[in-house]
Amino acid sequence: MKTILITGATSGIGFETAKALANPSTQLILLVRNLEKGAKVKNTIEELKPGSMIRLIECDFTSLNSIRRAAQEVRTKFKFIDVLINNAGILNEKYKETKDGFEETFGVNFLAPFLLTQELLPLILDNPNLDKRIVNVSSVANKFGKVDFDNLQKFSSNQYSNTKLMINLWTMKLARMYPSISINCLHPGYIKTDIFRNQSNIFKTITNLFFISPERGAKTTIFLATSDDARNISGKYFNHCDVVKPNKMSFDEALQDRLWEVAESMITR
Repeated sequence: MKTILITGATSGIGFETAKALANPSTQLILLVRNLEKGAKVKNTIEELKPGSMIRLIECDFTSLNSIRRAAQEVRTKFKFIDVLINNAGILNEKYKETKDGFEETFGVNFLAPFLLTQELLPLILDNPNLDKRIVNVSSVANKFGKVDFDNLQKFSSNQYSNTKLMINLWTMKLARMYPSISINCLHPGYIKTDIFRNQSNIFKTITNLFFISPERGAKTTIFLATSDDARNISGKYFNHCDVVKPNKMSFDEALQDRLWEVAESMITR
């Protein structure tokens, strides 16, 4: 039986990913901020996919302590993880802080999955199954990102892009460190999802007119999580289920190493 953990599964791409992956031979662990909303999603998927096995664990990505508690609960209840899908993300239009005082876009989009993955790595590494994977949802916005270590938490209109470049850098570093795991990141496409809920009405109108459905947007995530064609690929960036070129800084090993060190110092302070 396969065990798959997904973050951000109560709406958008995450929900479509969970719905597609649910089946009687797979345990799905959904990390959700709101258990009531999570229960509705669980019931919906179970109605669509009878026999599905879905477990909910409360996790607030704006709190490092909540992430640690959730990871501890996962470690207590599950022996192994086969696939970890870091899907959750936000796009803010103004400055906000996490419960730990980090700029929220940085905290939720990068620092939270960094910590969660660190906490859950033993359940992946110790898994005797040779087919184990980590899938990180990035964005084509990474091409416009930069990493300014003096201003990692400075909010700007480009902060979302910056955090997606950080996702790429971290993914490539993970792939170097853990060759026994298939570790990749992806651009899901321009999707109509709740990530745009804080944007202007004009922007929302544009997304409704031109962006694709979450169901289509989940295809590359599902491909990386399940396809035999992706099983032996690692350290790559995907779009439309194919390897494509990300921001060239994604492969800068010195930048990867420094970002890792900074992130580790932040989650342990």
